[in-house]
Amino acid sequence: MGSQWGFEIRQIHANQEPDPASGSRGAPIYQTTSYLLHDSQHAANLFPLAEVDNTYTQIMNPTQMMFEARLQTLEVGLAVSR
Repeated sequence: MGSQWGFEIRQIHANQEPDPASGSRGAPIYQTTSYLLHDSQHAANLFPLAEVDNTYTQIMNPTQMMFEARLQTLEVGLAVSR
């Protein structure tokens, strides 16, 4: 969503892409507290944030990533933790 949209519209619709499977415009709600660690090296890379992926809900999760991307669009700058 480019700068042709006003601030109010971008607050609601920024970084929303329709889900190809369901056609939903809204972000899904992930009701989980933890995510799969593929192996010990994957875990070792995730927690010091050497690799960006979902880890534990308090650290990094899909909802947080979406929020940061939307905030980045509103502030017209770099994403918060990417």
